[in-house]
Amino acid sequence: MRKLLAMFGLMIFAVFAFAQTPQQLQYPQLAGGGGTSYIPLPPSYTDACYFSVAGTCTFTLPSSAIRVAFSSTCNFYAKGNATAAVPGASVTDGSASTLNPYTWHVQGMSSIGVAVGGACVITLSSWR
Repeated sequence: MRKLLAMFGLMIFAVFAFAQTPQQLQYPQLAGGGGTSYIPLPPSYTDACYFSVAGTCTFTLPSSAIRVAFSSTCNFYAKGNATAAVPGASVTDGSASTLNPYTWHVQGMSSIGVAVGGACVITLSSWR
């Protein structure tokens, strides 16, 4: 019975230990080699767009950027390598901008367009 419980526990651990979504940031090993850290290093590059009213802004990504994280004081829409738009009607052809993305893998992208419907500040931080 103990062996069965131990095997079940190991299987549950393996499922959770190796399950990662593509949206998770991968952080470096701890200095002492004691495992993976869930505390990110400071970003290597951060930009901010300020909006006093509704509008759009384009973030130009550094060529070394691999991952970006978004932060904002409002709801916003983003689109890679294009101008984002706040939808005024249904968009059902796959071309809509993404609402409030958290983090993206951006290797190979050159810019990210953002759009807001009112006053807001959006920051985009990138890591190599």
